[in-house]
Amino acid sequence: MNPVIGIIGGNGRMGRLFANFFMGKGLKVLISDVGTRSEPKGLANKKTFAQRPPLPVPQTPKLTNKNLVQGSDIVIVSVPIDKTIKVIKEVLPYMKPASAIMDFTSIKEAPVKAMLKGKCEVMGMHPMFGNSNPIPGQTIILCPTVKSKKWSKWMVDFLKENRVKIEKMTPPEHDKTMNIAQGLIHFAEITFADALRRCKLPIRQLLQYTGKASELKIQLAARIIAQDAGLYGSIQIENPYALKSLNQYKKSIDELIKIVKKKDLKAFKRYFDKNKKYFGKYGDEALRDSSILIDKSLELQHLKQKTSHRIKPAKKHQLR
Repeated sequence: MNPVIGIIGGNGRMGRLFANFFMGKGLKVLISDVGTRSEPKGLANKKTFAQRPPLPVPQTPKLTNKNLVQGSDIVIVSVPIDKTIKVIKEVLPYMKPASAIMDFTSIKEAPVKAMLKGKCEVMGMHPMFGNSNPIPGQTIILCPTVKSKKWSKWMVDFLKENRVKIEKMTPPEHDKTMNIAQGLIHFAEITFADALRRCKLPIRQLLQYTGKASELKIQLAARIIAQDAGLYGSIQIENPYALKSLNQYKKSIDELIKIVKKKDLKAFKRYFDKNKKYFGKYGDEALRDSSILIDKSLELQHLKQKTSHRIKPAKKHQLR
């Protein structure tokens, strides 16, 4: 029997993505969020709603977190990292022993520890993609616990059936790994963006003189900055292992600055070659694969230029 899935924060970007995904598979979904009613708006097309029974409507004008928990078999907490523990503590007393609570937080130790204080099933979840990506084909990290039972197994099977790649880790393994896989990498992109700003060369002017590989690096930094500061800030601040990797990053920067100050080319080569050895064969793969991406990017740029030339500007008397 399929569960009723409740998503706390279901009107947020990730919550909305999964609500639409679950409902598209014919599952009943309840949503609670700030100012949200029982039936989510804009999550599924009319045809999808017409093909299945309407969502249960609560007695209260708005579906509260408590109402949602009491009517769900699986509760997914999909709220900002800094609010996750508070929401878990709020709803845990109302969780049915036969139900399950899960979360989408990109930090796992603290949320899983908080969820384990309840009497229900517990499993941590971390979707490794953004809300602009389709779910099939993507990776989700799961953190099973001693309380991962019936509904946790259902979720694993459901995701696999829908072509989602599953990786399993303990909460500490997750946070240590994500500290590097997300925290360190994002930190480098954010600080790179800030350094560009400090150099005061207008970005459009800078892009006129960069090679395509450098432009892609700028795009990756700009891509991060174009998104939610609260999310990326919480990834940096809330991970208990963050400072360890950031201090290593600082050492790397300080060492290279020292080499450049001394104009020591031999030391630079040693620095460079140590890292080449670390990447090993992946370095050659990355060079080949990124060259393909650069070629594709150039093709896209050329296509955009051709398209823009085809669009004739309006005559002056046509402008409004």
